[in-house]
Amino acid sequence: MYHLDIRTLGALNGFLGLIIAIVVFVVYRTRKTYPGFNFWVYSAFLMLVGMFLLSMRNILPDLITIILANTLIASSMVALNYGIHQFFCKKINILSSLLPIGLFVIAFLYFTYVSPDVNTRIVIISLFLASFEGWAAYCVYTSAPQGIEGKGSLVVFPLLVQSGFFLFRCAYTILMESNIQDFMSASTVQAFTFFVVIGGNIALYLGLIIMNTQKVELELKEAGAAIKTLQGIVPICMHCKQIRDDKGYWNQLEAYISEHTEAQFSHGICDKCLAEHYPQGKTKT
Repeated sequence: MYHLDIRTLGALNGFLGLIIAIVVFVVYRTRKTYPGFNFWVYSAFLMLVGMFLLSMRNILPDLITIILANTLIASSMVALNYGIHQFFCKKINILSSLLPIGLFVIAFLYFTYVSPDVNTRIVIISLFLASFEGWAAYCVYTSAPQGIEGKGSLVVFPLLVQSGFFLFRCAYTILMESNIQDFMSASTVQAFTFFVVIGGNIALYLGLIIMNTQKVELELKEAGAAIKTLQGIVPICMHCKQIRDDKGYWNQLEAYISEHTEAQFSHGICDKCLAEHYPQGKTKT
């Protein structure tokens, strides 16, 4: 089987991740965004740094290329998930996000320095990513309003694809892989993970940007529907000035305008009417 260079794929992931992060950041700074979008920016930058450090395995210390790199990648998914919950105004306990990261770091430290085991580390990171991406996909699908096309399918689909692949990777590592001594020389299936991450992240963050745009458009549509305007010919009585509505009923001028516009009335009295109706009046109201 053709061997894919994991170091090169990791560096490529880091480079493409940088482009993704810049695009997401520019959208965040120049367009209308909603709460949670900032966490997607953090997520993109965490992912690119984690992938770049991962490609430095056997060049930089294990503490950086194993512990820190994988922690950043795991934190990227936590930030993404937290941002999705905020985007849809769903409350989430911060401990439910920080606790898994703490347990993840402890597990990686143990299986790196106490009982080194590459296979176990692959299983841990795969299960972690599969869980958080599956959770994020569920949140989007169940929370997206009708105005978000396909219940956020442009975000749900890449999340489910990546989640499914990481579950497969976990099972493959347990059932099919022999004891891996060095991740940088692991099998083609392990290397293929980087292709899934590259393609999945491009689709995912593009979908997040589109979902944000759709929410803006939905808000504008709802605001437009709420704005009331008077258009066309308005039938008005030439004597009492009442206005006939679409149902044939006659309404006071003020009532009709208030119902069909955002205008409100404040009653007073003009000089002519003051002199005619209150000849003894001295004060205008």
